[in-house]
Amino acid sequence: SSAIDILLAEAVSLVFQAEQLEKLSMFAAGGYGREELCPRSDIDLFFIFPRLDEELRQSLARYERVLWDMGLQPSISHLALPELDLVGEDQVTATSLLSARALAGRAEIKEMFFQSLEQIRRRNGAAMAREMLAPLIRADRSRLRDICRLQPDLKRDPYMLRDIHRVLWIEAALGGTGSMDAAAKLPCLGRTGAALREGYSYYLRARAGLHLLSAKRQEVLE
Repeated sequence: SSAIDILLAEAVSLVFQAEQLEKLSMFAAGGYGREELCPRSDIDLFFIFPRLDEELRQSLARYERVLWDMGLQPSISHLALPELDLVGEDQVTATSLLSARALAGRAEIKEMFFQSLEQIRRRNGAAMAREMLAPLIRADRSRLRDICRLQPDLKRDPYMLRDIHRVLWIEAALGGTGSMDAAAKLPCLGRTGAALREGYSYYLRARAGLHLLSAKRQEVLE
C-alpha cells in the first residue's frame, strides 16, 4: 500500500493542475484504505470536491486512464460536498467510507469529510453496527456447511476475511479506529481477540500469496 501511495501521488501531480488540487481531496477506501492492498486487487479511491465542473470531470477521467496505463486496477468514485450529509442514509456507502484514508488534496476538504463521517457515526453508528452484526450471529445450516468447503473463498466464505472485516467495521461504526488492534480488544471478544488477530494475518498472507501465484485476482483456493 505504501508503494501505491507514492505512485498515486506522482500521478496526481502529473494530471491535476495546482488550482484543481485546491478544489478536491482524494481518499483511499476498502482494503487499500486499511493499508492491506493485495497484489492485483482493485485500488478503491474516491474524490470529494465542492462542485464537479467539466474541467475536473475530464481530469478525473484522465487520471483513471493514467492509472490503468500504469498497470493498476483503479475503482474510482466521487462525491460533492453537499452529498456528504446523504451518505449516512445508505448503509453500504457509509460502511465503505469507514476505512477511508486521506491521500492528497485540500486539507480543509479532508477535515470536512472526517467531521461528516463522525456525525454519521454518532447518528447511525449503532444501527450500522447492528446491521453488520446480523450475518455474524446467523447460524443456519447452510452457513455452517460452508465451513467445510474443499475450495474455500478466502474473502467471502463464512468466517473468512469479509466476516472479519465486519468486526472491524462494527468497531469503527461505534467510534473506534477500525484497526485490527482496536477490534481485537473489543470486550465482547474476550480471549478470542488474539486468535482473531492471528487468523486475520494468516488469511491476508494466504490471499496475497494466492494472487501472486495465480497472477490474477484469485480468491478461491483450488
